[in-house]
Parts: sequence; structure tokens; C-alpha cells
Amino acid sequence: MANEVKLEAYYFQIKDQVSVQRKKKKESPYYHLGDIEGKDFLEMFKIFLANHTKSHGRDKTLKKSFSILSASSKKDINSESRYISGVIESGEYGVGSNIKNVTGEVVHPKNSSESIDMPFYFLLFAPKGKRKAILLIQRTGVHGAYKVFERNLKKFIITRYKGLDLESTTLLSNEVAKKILGGGIAKKVVLTRHVEKGDIFNSLGDGYSNDKLTEEGAEMQLVLTSRGKGMLNLKSNLDKFLDGKGISSFGVEDLGFTGTKFTTSVKVLHNGKYRTLDLSDSLKIKPYYDLESEKLKKDKDNHPIFSSINEISLELLEDIIEEENY
Repeated sequence: MANEVKLEAYYFQIKDQVSVQRKKKKESPYYHLGDIEGKDFLEMFKIFLANHTKSHGRDKTLKKSFSILSASSKKDINSESRYISGVIESGEYGVGSNIKNVTGEVVHPKNSSESIDMPFYFLLFAPKGKRKAILLIQRTGVHGAYKVFERNLKKFIITRYKGLDLESTTLLSNEVAKKILGGGIAKKVVLTRHVEKGDIFNSLGDGYSNDKLTEEGAEMQLVLTSRGKGMLNLKSNLDKFLDGKGISSFGVEDLGFTGTKFTTSVKVLHNGKYRTLDLSDSLKIKPYYDLESEKLKKDKDNHPIFSSINEISLELLEDIIEEENY
């Protein structure tokens, strides 16, 4: 589905940039979230949200706009942990284009200084006694806001709190990934590779040519999805992948999916929920949590209703806490 809604998951940690004194004391360079030199990460995060609620910012490197539409804090997961959930608004700028309706009529000629902003849900979970905060953030189809969100938060931490830095990592541990993939069963597998101008696919027929491509090239995908309630048996491929052979375990030589010149993702069913795992980096498996199968409710513009995605995310957070032994 082109506009399929998923959640990405990451760990955030606050690090001492200098850490000389902490090294002398043989302490971890990462602070407990409730005591960062007397400060609470959740309170620091609230200041960050307030700053971006008041202004519509932009990231000149990513060519993306960024602002906070809404945010609210809660303390009801359990007695010793807290979370904040809200909505980010972000979109790309830097290139002009025509905005058309579905009949092809131009309704607005968009210039390079304009962005088409979309809402993205987020949830930050930051227990006082832990060194890692958990971030869940929405992705809709190919559109996401994680990178611009992370870059702005990191800049805020470094600028406002001297000597501190923000470090982020993919949430899924290798142990949990192996447990999820070990059964070898999947609902869907997607191979994606870049196609350069002049790259010819003989297997697509003698009449095929891509000499009309721009220098940016194109993207070729090979998608295999099981029908109905059936599942794909990928045990041989996944066993090779987990043994260290990487994405070459899924290669299709005749179509140019060879070596590491392509990306791979698999959609698996785990604990009754579908998850999409990006296997492109065998050392850092990236999870996406599919929400379309969770009876997600949407508004008239096909965006998730906040109360619906928030409820699903809190249930998912509890699963993650248990799985990661957090």
C-alpha cells in the first residue's frame, strides 16, 4: 500500500561529550534519564517541544520543514515511567512542481520555497531510572520525519546544554531479531535496487529500454507476497542471513539483485502483530511496526486519528518493553 502507516522505533541516549571525570570514575558516558547533571530528560524534551511549537523551522541540509503541532505528557504506564506523545508536521521543499487534482488539473504551481507538510505521530518514553529513552515515530508510505526530528533534537541538546550530546540507535536488539526471524516464515519480501541510465534488463524483453531516464535513474522492486492467510517459507534465505551472509542471501542474479547492490525487507508476523524488518544492514536490523492490520482509524484526509494511533502505540510500547527486557 502506497500510504501504509507504520511506526519506526529508536533508542535515544544523552551522552557526556567530554566525559573525562566520568571516565576517571569508570562511569558510563550515558546518563540516567532522570538525572542528567541534575536535569530530567523529559523536562528538557518538553522545552524542545515548546520551542518548535512556537515556530515553523526548516532544516537546510535535509530540505525539510519541521514544527510541533501538539504534544501532551502522561504518567500512567506505570509508577516509575513517563511518556509524551504528539504530532510533528514536516515536508520537503527545494524543488518546484505542479500540484494537481486526480483529473490532472493544476490547482497550485508549487515553488521551491514551499513545502507540502504532513502530520506524523510520535511517542517518547523516558523512565527516570533508565539510560535509554524509546521513540516511536510514524512513517506513511515513503514519507517520514525521524531524521529531521532527530537532527533538531540533537542540535537543541548540544546548543542549550553545554557538554551534552544526543545519540540514537535502532531499537531492535540482535537477540530479538533472531527470535523473530528464526522461524523462517514471512508474509512478504521486497527487494529494491537502483537503476542507472543505460542499465538494460534483457529479462524484461527485447523492446525494453530506459534511455529516457534522468541522471537520477529509477528504482526497481521485486515483491513477493503470499495470498490470503498463507505465508512464505524463507527459512533457507533467513538462516543464511542470520549466519552472516547478509542480503546476498536474497539475491536474484538475472534481475541484477546481486552482492550488496540492493536492499531487502521482510514482513513477518510476531506475537499476533505484523512487523516489517529492514535487513539491508545485517549489523543493524531496522524494525517497522505495521499499523494497518491494527484497525487504525483515519480522518477524512486519510491521516491517523490521534487517539487511535496513540492507543495502538501504547500497546506496542508495552510489547517492546517486554521483548527487549527493558
